[in-house]
Amino acid sequence: MLRVPVLGVNATVRPGSLIGRLITADLSLSDPRVSEAHALVSWRHRSLKVLALRGPLIVDGQELDAVELLPNITFELAQGLSVVVESVETPTHTLMLCGAAPGAVEIRATVYSLILEPEIGVRVLLGFVDSAIGHVWYSGTRPWIRIGKGPAEPLSPGGQWNVAGRALRVIRVPLDDTADTWTERQRSHGGFTLFARYSSVHLQRADGTAVITGKPANLLSELVRFGNKPVSWDVLSRQIWGESIDRSLLRKNFDSTLARLRAQLRELGMREDLVGLDGGGNIEIVLHAGDRTVDQT
Repeated sequence: MLRVPVLGVNATVRPGSLIGRLITADLSLSDPRVSEAHALVSWRHRSLKVLALRGPLIVDGQELDAVELLPNITFELAQGLSVVVESVETPTHTLMLCGAAPGAVEIRATVYSLILEPEIGVRVLLGFVDSAIGHVWYSGTRPWIRIGKGPAEPLSPGGQWNVAGRALRVIRVPLDDTADTWTERQRSHGGFTLFARYSSVHLQRADGTAVITGKPANLLSELVRFGNKPVSWDVLSRQIWGESIDRSLLRKNFDSTLARLRAQLRELGMREDLVGLDGGGNIEIVLHAGDRTVDQT
């Protein structure tokens, strides 16, 4: 339950709930400083969070990208426009997808792709891959699955699907009994291999594989092609958007793509400083012990 004392408004929100000026928002606020789609409530890494969309989230005078919703905490959408968290109820169980590599996968509020790999069979990747043989995703509070071009089906405990000869099934288990999520293992175990394929980038570990697509994948792949060495942002960007583009628009595209890349890394549980700026106009991949890149462009 969220309450906005200055406006006398309160609302019960759930994962997928919108906070903003829209009349259809779950927490609709009539204030010109609030964006139409100001923030989104999401279930991330086993906690309920509010994520900044088109407006700021302010805690103790500091703007944040996300705020964990805990009882009695307060955050601001604008100066003096406070939101009070009165109560929070979190799930006691989670869904696990079984039957594919790398093993049982906890289904969280994100998108998963089902990939067919020779000798392995079906592998679950974090992120959207257009050529995948199936996808799993959350819409609001409900998970869904689509196999091939078939219809989307609710992903419910006890459900079973035959995917490329592999039997996938979903079980419901208490959160306290689940193994660490892929994200949590990613943070606690060092080392990954980054396969740069230009249209996509695969971040592979023994305990999971994540995929990045689109312009963020182009950016990462170009950095690998430059030998993981620092390169000027404009030199790198012209490899992606061409030589004829206006420099101001080029910078806008670069900043937007870098922000999208870091958001994807954050969503996938990877460290956001995988790609860093040196303050002198150069950008580079930052590798730690055990990390390596493979150019497959």
